[in-house]
Amino acid sequence: MKTRQLHRLLQGLNVAVLFAPTGPLQELCMSSGWAETYLKVAGKFDEVERLLWGR
Repeated sequence: MKTRQLHRLLQGLNVAVLFAPTGPLQELCMSSGWAETYLKVAGKFDEVERLLWGR
């Protein structure tokens, strides 16, 4: 794997962990009454993630 490809993959992982099930954003939003908003944002992130990193 080329260095540039590896760097791009790692950038995606750094962001993806924020939106992972039971990740830090989910836990914070669920406990703060932002569950519906979080789910909308996470859904958009999933769409973008597929476009950028093919997941």
